[in-house]
Amino acid sequence: MSVPILQVALQSERDVVQARQRAREVAAELGLDNQDQIRLATATSEIARNAFRYASNGKVAFSLDLEQQRIEVEVTDAGGGIPNLDEVLEGRYRSMTGMGMGIIGTKRLMDDFEIDTSRSGTTVRMGKLLPRYRNNWVLGWSRRRCRCRCWSSTAANVCRWRIDLRTRLALMRYYLVLDATGLRP
Repeated sequence: MSVPILQVALQSERDVVQARQRAREVAAELGLDNQDQIRLATATSEIARNAFRYASNGKVAFSLDLEQQRIEVEVTDAGGGIPNLDEVLEGRYRSMTGMGMGIIGTKRLMDDFEIDTSRSGTTVRMGKLLPRYRNNWVLGWSRRRCRCRCWSSTAANVCRWRIDLRTRLALMRYYLVLDATGLRP
């Protein structure tokens, strides 16, 4: 069962940066170590940048797969697809605007990686396994408080977003803990 966490629409370059930041924050909240946080953020940023640069109507969606115990990132767009995907995945493609290594590098950073492409758009699904059951997840989260003073409306929106994200993730952690201990009915 996959539980949605949040989505970021890719309408500007800032949205690509925001997707990277959200990936890092979600990974941290779910207990991934620093290296895996960076891997997830880098992979998300690379694929989101491709969707923004080469296609339209891009979107990044984060979710938590409770059965597989992994965080999932799905990047979709409504572009013309990737016509030479086989060459790209084999490392034989050289891009006119870059090295053409972004997709291969992203695949190496993630535990799961899948691309579906057609003339109506591309969907990239990536997954990173969560660390094994940690008994301090729920307690550690409950001790955290937002330190934002919310002086401006922008800061207040960011603060509310963090509280909402932490609430969602705390509930998901709770269910993961129950599953891991066998206490879930």
